[in-house]
Amino acid sequence: MFLLPFLLNKAILISLSLIVVGSATVFGGIKANDYRQTQIIVQEAKKLALEGKYQEAINKLSESNNKWTTDGGKKEVVSLEEENRTLLESSSHYVLGKELFDKEKYADAVEVLKKVDIRHANYFDSKSLIELAEKKIETSKGEVAGVKTEVKTVKVVKVAPEVLPKPTPTPVIPTPTPEPQIDVTALCSAKKQQEAGSIAESAYKASAQAEANARSDPMFYQVWMGMQSNIQLMMKNWTVKTLGEYEAYCLTHNGDVSGWSPSSGPFDGISW
Repeated sequence: MFLLPFLLNKAILISLSLIVVGSATVFGGIKANDYRQTQIIVQEAKKLALEGKYQEAINKLSESNNKWTTDGGKKEVVSLEEENRTLLESSSHYVLGKELFDKEKYADAVEVLKKVDIRHANYFDSKSLIELAEKKIETSKGEVAGVKTEVKTVKVVKVAPEVLPKPTPTPVIPTPTPEPQIDVTALCSAKKQQEAGSIAESAYKASAQAEANARSDPMFYQVWMGMQSNIQLMMKNWTVKTLGEYEAYCLTHNGDVSGWSPSSGPFDGISW
């Protein structure tokens, strides 16, 4: 009589335990799958951003909105969304600045092009346009300052034809054609623009590799996340410094950059 209720209660408890354990296992599996999918989405968004497809990167990141991930993963998604929105705005600034430059509105072009973010694919093109626009502005100021209006009175004297001397023919001396001179400054500036893309790409690849190394250890990855602003500044300073060294080498070697090599990158001294 007393044994039957005891066995029934024990069976009920065992069933409830199995339901709880099964539910936890299923929920844990969903979380793990969501985490993996979020990481894939983040990597695909970064690739799109490197290709200059900032709107596509934002759309890709939105796919992670309803997926579970860690607090660090959520912060990374938000940070990438903000970064790509900034770069998307930079695209508009670059297009508008170039249009103003083509219309010879150089002062307005400079103000707009200065808003292009250093991480943008057209940042170095913007810098070149700014330099050209500022030169145009300076040239225009010099021309305006040098204009002088002079009024001269010319006295006309009539001479009788018989008094005029016979002209002596002037021998024609051929002027030698000067050898074409290479504008080393313009040449090096053009080479710097060509090199800028590969240097910026190297900086971003170094950043991506350093981040991948940090991900191998959760503790180091948290440190990495906290250093994002300093890392961006390191990348900017290294890129600008390296381009300056490249142009200086080009100028001092009369346009020959075959022996130049970049200085150490911003991540060479970091061991994760």
